[in-house]
Amino acid sequence: MPAIAVPPRPRLLLPHRITLTVPAATTIAGIVRAALPDLPAARRDWIRVTIGDQLILPAFWGRVRPRPGAPVLVRVVPAGSGNTVLRTVLMVAVMVAALTLGQLYAVPLAGAIGVSTAVATQMIVGATLFAGYLLINMLVPPAKVSNSRNRTYTIDPSRNSVAPNEPFPLVLGEMRLAPPYAALPYTEEVGDDVYLVAAFTAGTGPLEISDLRIGETPLSYYAQSVEDVQVEIFEGRATDGRSSLYPQQVIEDADRPVELSHDVGPVTRVSARDTADLEVVVAFGAGLYHVDKKGRRGSARVDVRIRARLAGTS
Repeated sequence: MPAIAVPPRPRLLLPHRITLTVPAATTIAGIVRAALPDLPAARRDWIRVTIGDQLILPAFWGRVRPRPGAPVLVRVVPAGSGNTVLRTVLMVAVMVAALTLGQLYAVPLAGAIGVSTAVATQMIVGATLFAGYLLINMLVPPAKVSNSRNRTYTIDPSRNSVAPNEPFPLVLGEMRLAPPYAALPYTEEVGDDVYLVAAFTAGTGPLEISDLRIGETPLSYYAQSVEDVQVEIFEGRATDGRSSLYPQQVIEDADRPVELSHDVGPVTRVSARDTADLEVVVAFGAGLYHVDKKGRRGSARVDVRIRARLAGTS
């Protein structure tokens, strides 16, 4: 049974949340009707529906049926041309409020902190504008321009922190935790598939670890087969064994890709100290081809030579 979390009514300033359970095989359109029965059919642009991190467009609501257990989130957001109008109205209201507050409270503030009335006015107006615009951006986000032709899908391990030489987390009781990395994450290519390998620490054990998630999506949602997601959990007990998924430290130099051209000579990279193995990945993210003067694509070939030597040797 897919469980969905939705607001009870399309209200802008009341972000209440409720949870509904609907029968399996219910379409997104049916879920939206169950969550917001009073929503006019012409106001679908008020609604954003996501399954995990995937946005479902209104055109597909009648055909998409979430899997049992899939997290479906239905949100009410300002949309369409009214979004710009609403932002403009709110910004004008914030500006008027800032000027009014500056005139009312400038003299008392100036006397309290020992500055001139003009400086106190600027402080009040500036603080009010900053807080007001921040609130507007939260309630009515600005429109984003998307260019699907330049979109690139990659594995991004940036949400968890890397904190070498810092104390471990201390977990007392039951808590939700974004654990820091116990070792640097790296990617591993197997054929056409790319896997992210990472080790995390939740602190000194023993600890009972459950409800693993990537963002807001349960890890079980991705684990359609054993090859998709593999997890080892060590609770910090004397009987814990050695990790087979992350058996040794790997330092990935993925932030410095090599851009090759005809006039580029050899490119040199230096590994970390005490390195046991080196792996070089040669990939063409946009494909490998050449374009002739008429704009036609053709096949291309690249020969790559890789040589290695110990530091300090010829």
